[in-house]
Amino acid sequence: MADLKLHGFWYSSFTVREKWTLKLKGIPYENIEEDRFNKSLQLLEYNLGYKRAPMLVHAGKPICEYMLIIEYIDKTWPQNPPLAIDPYEKALIRFWVKYSDDLSTAVGALFRSNNVEERENDKDNICKHLKVVEDQCLK
Repeated sequence: MADLKLHGFWYSSFTVREKWTLKLKGIPYENIEEDRFNKSLQLLEYNLGYKRAPMLVHAGKPICEYMLIIEYIDKTWPQNPPLAIDPYEKALIRFWVKYSDDLSTAVGALFRSNNVEERENDKDNICKHLKVVEDQCLK
């Protein structure tokens, strides 16, 4: 377990995706809960680019960015693949993952904004995203 460490924030949908992938594959790991305002020394040293979570450390090697982490897990431990094998299905999954990322960003912006006009724009943006999900995914 000390060989595999996942650094993340409890509230991050990105971190949750890695946890689900590891759980689906039955892979033990050490969960390292990061503090957004006081990040661990390991996160700051290993994550040279953005210095943000989630970050997976396997055998002392860091893997950053949630989709790259999921792909790494999938290739390293091929049992119970979370991603489709068919190229079209894989592309479709990646599209909806990106679309949900955009929705998460819009929701985060809504909660961070103190400007009434910005909040209304954020609400409209969220409603548009949800309408697309409803129309395309809940047929």
